[in-house]
Amino acid sequence: RLLNEESARHGVHCTVQSTSGSLANLAALAKGDIQLALVQSDVLHHAVHGSGPFSGQPSWDQLRSLLRLHKESLTLLASATSNITTLADIKGKRVDLGAPNSGDRITSRALLDAMGWQATDFTLPAVASPGNRLEGLCNDTLDAAFVVAGHPNQGIGDLTGRCKARLIPIEGEQIDRLLEQYPYYERSRIGANLYPGQTSGVNTFAVTAELVAQASLPETEVRTLRDVL
Repeated sequence: RLLNEESARHGVHCTVQSTSGSLANLAALAKGDIQLALVQSDVLHHAVHGSGPFSGQPSWDQLRSLLRLHKESLTLLASATSNITTLADIKGKRVDLGAPNSGDRITSRALLDAMGWQATDFTLPAVASPGNRLEGLCNDTLDAAFVVAGHPNQGIGDLTGRCKARLIPIEGEQIDRLLEQYPYYERSRIGANLYPGQTSGVNTFAVTAELVAQASLPETEVRTLRDVL
């Protein structure tokens, strides 16, 4: 909106596309379908270094980070009917780790690795469409789910209000070691009273949303974007 208000002056026009997240954004960027992409900091690190979901691929040396934006916290939601009160309680439960090939899944799997857990330690739900994958927290087909999100978040507000889902802290020695090992994660705290029934802050860790582009994006457009913001 800010760019388009003065597009007649600087010649840059921006449209927003809805996607399934960081990996889809990078794939579209690589194909030239988009010029700017929002990407989680951990996914960005893997893309640049050819690690994680990009293992076996050459490092992406033409990728450029333009701006570091808001924090997106790894959020653990437990259903109202589960007996989950701590992170350790989710082992063996029905847990949604995020859609396959999503940023949610990449970050939650990093947590599992830090805890010494495997995906086989959980009952994973059938693949659902992105729009309703968390509905299991309401209809008793899920005990817990991971979401990477900025807060407050409308979807989480719906689940905590309508379905009485609860936010569970992600903390402990294993998390401390994870943050020491990987600089693209940072400590985070979801503030109190952001959601129905959530009267105290919740500790967790976060990625950063970064705005990225290919190195071929003209410098004049990069300067315009920076100046407008």
